Amino acid sequence: MDKKTLSLFPFTREASLNVQSLGVSLDALVEDDAFERARIRGKERVIEAIERGEVSKPLIFSDLHAEIELLSYPFARILVSCIGDSALIERFALAEAKGSYEKLKRLSSSKDDFALALAEDFSLNVSPAEESASATRRTGALAGQFKMHFTDFLRLSAGLSGLRWKLVNRDLRDGFVLLNRSEFLRLLQSAFYMKVRERLPLEVPAGIRHAVMKYTEEIKRVWERVKSEAFKRGSCGGEDMKGIMDVSCFPPCISRILSGLLAGENISHAGRFALTAFLLNIGMKPEEVMQLYKNAPDFNASRTKYQVEHIAGSKGTKYISPSCDTLRTYGLCVKEEDEICKEVSHPLKYYARKLHLKKRVRAKEKEGQGKREERLSSGVRK
Repeated sequence: MDKKTLSLFPFTREASLNVQSLGVSLDALVEDDAFERARIRGKERVIEAIERGEVSKPLIFSDLHAEIELLSYPFARILVSCIGDSALIERFALAEAKGSYEKLKRLSSSKDDFALALAEDFSLNVSPAEESASATRRTGALAGQFKMHFTDFLRLSAGLSGLRWKLVNRDLRDGFVLLNRSEFLRLLQSAFYMKVRERLPLEVPAGIRHAVMKYTEEIKRVWERVKSEAFKRGSCGGEDMKGIMDVSCFPPCISRILSGLLAGENISHAGRFALTAFLLNIGMKPEEVMQLYKNAPDFNASRTKYQVEHIAGSKGTKYISPSCDTLRTYGLCVKEEDEICKEVSHPLKYYARKLHLKKRVRAKEKEGQGKREERLSSGVRK
């Protein structure tokens, strides 16, 4: 592949080798003025992932432009690693994969050899289906079909919803699953995602973390804004949330699950139950909780409605969110150094304690403000 093509798929082995051949050290990429455009583009990649859920694949006009695009990808990986938010990493990986998938999908079917080359780059056992070639000569009916070994199919389809992705519903011949072109490309997107997600977060030296701080701080502000906006849209139609609930008082475990959901992450069943029960327990309405799940990659309106209403007590039993011990059992405890976490045994107790402490702080601030105004008023009278 030439550099222009490689820049569209920067996570491939060939793209990685091309970047290595440029001889750019990590220190140079992070600090040299010559690579400022690559750093800015790397920051843009992460912000696009946050705001749009897809990293754009711009038209490349020169080898220099292609090199900037290629170098921006490892720099973006450094940035999300420095921030260290697993939900952000998940969103970044999904957005990179989606951007490349959309570009690949727009290519003519005559370029399917290129898609097969990408599959080979990821060591996937895929090839054109023999039935396709013979049938095409007869009727043209199966043109563009592929076959993938069932082990690769199971691995790549694991996070996809829909009956067509269940192996029991597939045409399986001699260990290979038959696929049409759109299915093959969709599974390639899963392979892209897995490759981008691989080894993230990276171990980043303290000096590098400091050098990229101006980029990570900007990204953090965008990430917090987008999460806040998404939560407000999901919970109360974009209205002010004051008086409804205080998201800043959520325990770390619930905040982590919620961030993942808003980022489009595929949350486990245990995580969904814990989040749903918690939100319902603190006063959210079932329809408001259901809106949040629209961000889920496998969202199904009727199934989500049934599950949320069931947890809310439509069948007679209103469920309480799991205790800290139960969350630890399911690997949902964040294990942060949080003083309140050390003192409570349940997420709801954490929320009540945090709310109480926050109200006390606000009361003291209000009292202090009143005394300052009183002193100022006394000074004016004198």
